Amino acid sequence: MFSYHNYKMGIEWWGLILFLVVMIPNIIWFKVPAPNDIMRQESVTPRVDKFMTLFQAMLIITLILLKNVKAVSVHPAYIVLIGLSLISYYTGWIIYYRGISNAFIHIVLADAPCLAFILFAVLKKNLPALTSGVLFTATHTYFAVVNFVIK
Repeated sequence: MFSYHNYKMGIEWWGLILFLVVMIPNIIWFKVPAPNDIMRQESVTPRVDKFMTLFQAMLIITLILLKNVKAVSVHPAYIVLIGLSLISYYTGWIIYYRGISNAFIHIVLADAPCLAFILFAVLKKNLPALTSGVLFTATHTYFAVVNFVIK
């Protein structure tokens, strides 16, 4: 059950580390274009993009700055699944930088980090992060499908 009394403001260090690990390929992409880089084209979903950005900001804020004091610190299954999500994400970036751009790669690049964030929110029993993570995932997936898969 959700209770505001279980939450406190403070830095969730593992949430910050997870966010930074996810951002590394994005930072590289901003600085060094990939071959056949279709992700630099103008978005055809500007309205959805505004909601996506809002949900992303809410996710980052709640994942990093909100702690559930009743949460268990470690659960091996979640750690493994988060790790597999990150491996999938980095593998997708490596393939994308090798010049391969297809529907599968774009779905992996959109959804693998979202899955890692959602799993972390579940692990930390962080309902606000989970909610914003699900909303971000939905809009991020829609963005990727409309802009890069069916276009």
